[in-house]
Parts: sequence; C-alpha cells; structure tokens
Amino acid sequence: MFFKTLELQNFRNYDFLNLKLDPHINIIVGKNGQGKTNILESLYYIAYLKSHRINEDSVLIKNDKNGFKIKSKIKRETLVDEVKIEQTSESKKIFFNQTEMLKRGEYLELINIVLFEPSNLEILKGSPNIRRDFLNDSISQINSNYYNVLNDFNKLLKMRNEFLKTKRNDLEYLETLDKYYIEKAIIIYQMRSKYINKINEFITDIYQNIMNINDLKIEYKSFYERIEDKSNIKEALITEMKKNYNKEKYTGLTIEGPQKDDFIFISGTTNLKEYGSQGQQRGAVIALKFAEAEIIKKYKNVLPVFLLDDVFSELDGIRKNNLLKYITSDYQIILTTTDLAKISKKLIAEAKIIKISDGKVF
Repeated sequence: MFFKTLELQNFRNYDFLNLKLDPHINIIVGKNGQGKTNILESLYYIAYLKSHRINEDSVLIKNDKNGFKIKSKIKRETLVDEVKIEQTSESKKIFFNQTEMLKRGEYLELINIVLFEPSNLEILKGSPNIRRDFLNDSISQINSNYYNVLNDFNKLLKMRNEFLKTKRNDLEYLETLDKYYIEKAIIIYQMRSKYINKINEFITDIYQNIMNINDLKIEYKSFYERIEDKSNIKEALITEMKKNYNKEKYTGLTIEGPQKDDFIFISGTTNLKEYGSQGQQRGAVIALKFAEAEIIKKYKNVLPVFLLDDVFSELDGIRKNNLLKYITSDYQIILTTTDLAKISKKLIAEAKIIKISDGKVF
C-alpha cells in the first residue's frame, strides 16, 4: 500500500497543504521547525487516529481555528481508497470512501505504517506504559478484535478500581465484575504473547544484519508468562486476585492484569535497558521496528509505509548502510531530513524531493 495524496487544512502550522507523494521514496527536507515532522504526524494520524507526539487533539489545530481536516488517497492492492478526517474541539469524524466509520477497531486494520523517529528509543529506555502502548498499537494494526477487547478491558479495570475505592464489601458484584475482567485479560495476555513470539521470528536476524551482533530477543514480562500451565491461567488469575483483595481495598487499585505487563530487550544474557550501549539500544529499537514491518508483510500480506523522521542522523556510516538494505523500493518510504548530505546519493537519485519552509512546499 502507499499514500498517493495528502491534503491538510489547519493542521499544526499548515493553513493548507496539497501534496502528491511518490509510491516509492519521498524525502522531505527543510530546517527544524518548518513542518517536516508535522507531515509525518498527519500520516500517522491517518493510520492510528491519534498523534504519536501528544495526547490532546486540540493541540493539532492551527491557532485561532475551529478544527482541522486531513484527507488522503491511498492505494491498497488494486483499489484507491479515500480517507477523510474532520476534527473539532468537540468531535472527530472519520470517513472511509465517503462512509463514516463508527468502529475504530475496524478502521485501525485498514492502513499499515511503521514509524521510525529518534524518540522511539523510549520504547526501550522509558517506562512500561510506553512498551504497552507499542504492543497495543502494533497488534491493533493486524487484528481489529484486539482493540475492541482492550477497550472493554480498560472499562472493566476502571469500574473495578472505582469499586475498590468505595471500600464496599459487595463480593457478589465483585465476582461478577472479575468474571468479565479475567475473560478480557486472558485474551489480551494471549494476543500479546503471540505477537511477541512473532517479533522474535525476525528480530534476531535483523539485529545481526544491522549491528553485527547476534542473539537479540524480546522477553515478555507478565503474569501470563509466569504461569507454567497456560491452560490453568483462569484459575491462577482468580486465585491471585482473591489473594490481593485486601491490599487492593487499601490502595484502591487492581494489582494484577495486563495493565502491569512489560517486555525487555535481551542480547545474549544482557538486559539492554540496564547494560546496553546507546548504539546497541538504538539498533535494538530499529530491529524491533523492522520486525513490526515483517509481521505486517507476512501475516497481512501487506507492505506497510515507512515513515522515517530524521533517523539517518542517528546512525554511523556502517549501520546506516545496513539499515538501507532493509529499505527497498518495494515499500513506500517518506523520510525527513534537515540536510540532504545526510542521505545516500543512491537514495536521493531514486527519490521525490519535497522542500518545506514555514508550512509551505517548494
């Protein structure tokens, strides 16, 4: 798949933008603060219906405007689809081929992208919620049911925490709530475990080819992985939650569940978050992102779009060349840079060059 066109109205620093994109390689060049990353952000928004940089959609609206619009034509297989997003401070509407999409989970499977940016290093170095967000977004791209289950689970978790805060002893209500909570939790555990196994199908070889270091893998850290007999997960979780109940009443928070999940990067026997060099850590996250692309390619039979935000400036010459081996013209690539000298001449020769200054294309 690839983006054919992009139209923006009142998005970030753009009053209006109408851009035609090459199906293969696009290089967006300009000084910092001119709007390069805003273009990638809008494409990410098309795929995920949210920004990768901030949580509040209102921040994306250009100053003194009432809302923004994003529109794109996207080639998927033999079809050209049109996406239109209209966002105001009060509401968001998503149209796919002129039909309003009311179920976000179904929409998230339609458009597949993989984003590289310098802050991706936080997937490895940051807090567990960043890694859970990565899993949630990545799995939702290949399985719409995951988003729906996760949404249901989060509602049940909120209800359960609110009940715990009341200090009530309505055990019949709690048992009913826990029945549905555990049902959704197990599905999430299983889908996350399967996805991490899929990552490990690819990440070792990718890391070896980029970094010349072997044995990288992802290790899932969860209650589910601590249970040896996975067929007994329901009973084990029921027992654990009963054991935690008195402490939960005191804290007002649910102790066990997918909201506590995490994963770590292991190279050989080394936890890269704790003991890896900056180069090893960066290479591991890049390998993770390429593994994400391979999963989409293998399990959905779709080539995702690569969005690369000034990634090449973060790599030395050898690793930059190794990275380029994975970025072929089979994929659509949309990358940003402040200086074309940072990009290989071969890539530039094959690319459409888009120059940006103060929210305008030249």
